Amino acid sequence: MGSGLSNNEFVETERLVLRQLEKRDSLDMLVLKSNKKTAEHTDNEAYTSIGQAETFIDYIIGGSQAGRWLYFVIEAKETREFIGTITLWNFNDNKTVAEVGYEMLERFEGHGYMSEALRTVLEIGFEELGLVRIEAFTSKENLQSIRLLEKNGFKKEKDVLDDVSRMPTRFVIMSLTSDERSDF
Repeated sequence: MGSGLSNNEFVETERLVLRQLEKRDSLDMLVLKSNKKTAEHTDNEAYTSIGQAETFIDYIIGGSQAGRWLYFVIEAKETREFIGTITLWNFNDNKTVAEVGYEMLERFEGHGYMSEALRTVLEIGFEELGLVRIEAFTSKENLQSIRLLEKNGFKKEKDVLDDVSRMPTRFVIMSLTSDERSDF
């Protein structure tokens, strides 16, 4: 699986730079991952130490190098300020379906940055990687995320079911296919 960035160190959009995660991002990752609201929406524990961020970065870099996922830092083009992250991961066995995930520092919400980054990652996924479907698992309470996905053509597919009880969880699966994207 190619990264979509094989010949580039980064991808530029109108206002953003999407680049590979690096060890120098540990403080920014700590700030991002220590946000309780973000942790709650992703069903993760909020980070409390720089060591957690460094361990996470090592894990992500290793997985990126092994071709298990694409993980991008989102920066403001003008200031190179860290805004958040976006990833394509959880690829199926034949690499035709992947999951998109994203996180953003609260102070950058509401400016269209994540929509701009998402459109770019969708293009990489569908055009460069040849994906036929991209899914997103999002919290039902995260209305901003649901609106972002809907704005970019995703449709609610189904509730995520608990592995044991088979009852709906607080998460929903939304998806977009390459055919739907061309109609969008």
